[in-house]
Amino acid sequence: MNSTQFHETRFIESEIRALFDLLKEPQSVCDTLNERIQNKKISIEDQGVLWSFYSLIGEVQSLLPLFIFHIENKYPISWFYLVETLNALGHNFTSEFAELCWQGAQEQNLTYELCRTKHLDPWLPELPTLRSERQNRVWIKFQEKREQLLKESAMFRSQGIDIQEKKCLDELLGLYSEDSEVIQLYQDFKIRKALQLVDNQFKNKPSNKLNKTETLKNEIPIQQLKSAMINEIKIQGNSQSLIYDFAVHLGQMELYQEGLELLKLIQNHTLPTLWLSIEYNQKLGRHFEALEFIETLEKTNQFDVANLKAITYEKSQCLWHIGESKEAYALLEQLIKIDPDYRNSHHLLRLWRLNAK
Repeated sequence: MNSTQFHETRFIESEIRALFDLLKEPQSVCDTLNERIQNKKISIEDQGVLWSFYSLIGEVQSLLPLFIFHIENKYPISWFYLVETLNALGHNFTSEFAELCWQGAQEQNLTYELCRTKHLDPWLPELPTLRSERQNRVWIKFQEKREQLLKESAMFRSQGIDIQEKKCLDELLGLYSEDSEVIQLYQDFKIRKALQLVDNQFKNKPSNKLNKTETLKNEIPIQQLKSAMINEIKIQGNSQSLIYDFAVHLGQMELYQEGLELLKLIQNHTLPTLWLSIEYNQKLGRHFEALEFIETLEKTNQFDVANLKAITYEKSQCLWHIGESKEAYALLEQLIKIDPDYRNSHHLLRLWRLNAK
């Protein structure tokens, strides 16, 4: 492999996580990362991850040597993040600079990347049209992804492969959170899993057999189920993973309050248990409580790019629900700036603004 090519099996995001586990301090991570990517060919996707990380810690200037190396060696670069980096550093754009960017993007067949920025619109009238075309292509791919995931989830469902079906449904719900068909499929899955859980918990107990033709919530002996779960947790030595598993199952039955009560038994929260606590509090409309868990996540994942995007997204929604609309707008706009295609951020922001009118 070419010595200038960053190892294909290593992703920048994983590299950043590993460095934080080892070095802890952001500046040390930044310095070490700078050394490791020096004179390396980095993919456009990973250039975006680097920009997100460096912008979060206020070190966007660290990207300049990388961009210069790529331009000198005629390697593909993210023209969008080049312009965003220079803008963050206070660069005053000119028609000459805009033309150079346009020529470079054309040579690399990356005008679709350059058109993401609006900073060069005054000098490059082609960009708004290209940006609109790009957004249309992204939307088509977005819908194609939906159809693909729906087909995959249906296949796994027909074969009884619950784990893979849930992965598909989780991805669908993350991408299409307001899609009624997706929501219904997810609810159906939760009901099926809940019935399986109840059957497993009460097998060999004929007196507790359930009539599955009745409404699920009415037929489940909730307190009895909770007692059985807590008893099993004690038998397993207060197993934290078992608490989490049972809390997930309660959530699948939409018993969010009971799930939160189980989660209170957690002594040392992990990333999954914190996220589950946030989700259940949001489901119950307890957005102030959700914010408390989000603040804990912010402290423990301060420079984890992927988690910070999710944290920012969820925090903005909590703030919106408690009436802090200005701060919610600002957070969502910040997220869109870091990752313009993150989940349904653009759509959500438009909805909020329409509702505010």
